[in-house]
Amino acid sequence: MIKLVVLDVDGTLTDKSRMISVNAVNAIRNLKTKVALVSGNVLPVLYGLKIYIGFDGYIFAENGGIALINNNIEKFFEKDGPESFLNDISGYTSARGILTNRWRETSMAFTANHDEMDIIDREAARRDLYIVDSGFTLHILNKGQDKGFAVKKMMDIMNIDYNNVLVIGDSQNDESMFSLGTLSACPGNASEKIKEMSNYVSGKCYGDELFDVFRHFDLIH
Repeated sequence: MIKLVVLDVDGTLTDKSRMISVNAVNAIRNLKTKVALVSGNVLPVLYGLKIYIGFDGYIFAENGGIALINNNIEKFFEKDGPESFLNDISGYTSARGILTNRWRETSMAFTANHDEMDIIDREAARRDLYIVDSGFTLHILNKGQDKGFAVKKMMDIMNIDYNNVLVIGDSQNDESMFSLGTLSACPGNASEKIKEMSNYVSGKCYGDELFDVFRHFDLIH
């Protein structure tokens, strides 16, 4: 029995321009199962989504780095390493931080030229950091900081097993939660890797898949 549905945001609830799907909002509102959002975005953005969509569930921001759990903010990692790294690589690569970094507490996000990513990845690894691509921006994360970490935290809190969890996502930074062995699904716009890892691939995209996925797993009728 599914007791928790974990949703990515960008590309899963939104379209290419990051506009949220009205169908996704309605699907979440029709769901009786507990919902959680797990995103690379910042906590204030996810808190706004939680309030305006109107659901009572957990939110994990910055790829599992910080969360709102039962109205308490819990931080699991620090941003010192990612912030120092971004400052340094900005001096000799095209890497540039993005606006939401002012609200980040455990990570940094940036854009960079694709042909410089090997250099950036190597330097990140040297500092015990790593880079993940959400499909919308690049994230500098601490080792162990990922969406899989977030899902396991929620499972511990709720005292549930892998077969009680359904994860839905579309891109590279969702792979860590898809590899846990939970139930999984993705929209038609997902990466090929995510499609291979999914129990169910919807024919619908960018948020319109949620009703389809929920019906497939008998969560709504």
